[in-house]
Amino acid sequence: MALKVTVIGVGLVGETIVHCLKERDFPCEWPPRVAATRERSKVLA
Repeated sequence: MALKVTVIGVGLVGETIVHCLKERDFPCEWPPRVAATRERSKVLA
């Protein structure tokens, strides 16, 4: 069973969280949902 993960306020900390989830093969639906306060042009996950 995969968990639904949302990362809020993506910046340096959020990018690190997404990287750790991917690196440790965390059992979540991929890609995790990213809820940021401003628009981003770079895809993080």
